[in-house]
Amino acid sequence: MLVGVSGWLVFPVLLAPVLAGCGEEHVVQWREHVTDAEGERAVGASCATLGYGDQVGSGSGVAPGGEGEAASRPSYQLQWDGVADGIKLTVRDVYGELVEEHHFDEPFLDSGEHEEITPAIPGGGLRLTVWGGESCDPIDPSEFE
Repeated sequence: MLVGVSGWLVFPVLLAPVLAGCGEEHVVQWREHVTDAEGERAVGASCATLGYGDQVGSGSGVAPGGEGEAASRPSYQLQWDGVADGIKLTVRDVYGELVEEHHFDEPFLDSGEHEEITPAIPGGGLRLTVWGGESCDPIDPSEFE
């Protein structure tokens, strides 16, 4: 370690390869559809730009023991993590139990291709459509009326 200008620490070049993979950001976009007694419907759409170590989450549902109409719908949690070579998706049920994990690598995120994922969640079905891109696509609110 070397001390640089203004007291900053200057690290040897050995860290350069490690930091090079950590600075790249990736766009991930997704649409959420749930299936319950009423059929399938779009319930959400989002987009995030994640770099290494970044995290964002989303989900839907009612706390365990909840009642009413919403309690009959599928409950789930989505967690998106920026990793060294892309983005990792973790799907959990309402109790926080792991349902499924997926890894989306850089070539997929850069390709514009779409992938459908159908995690088995309690209370109904979940279908996620996931893709990357250079920037976030517009979201049409009328999809969710």
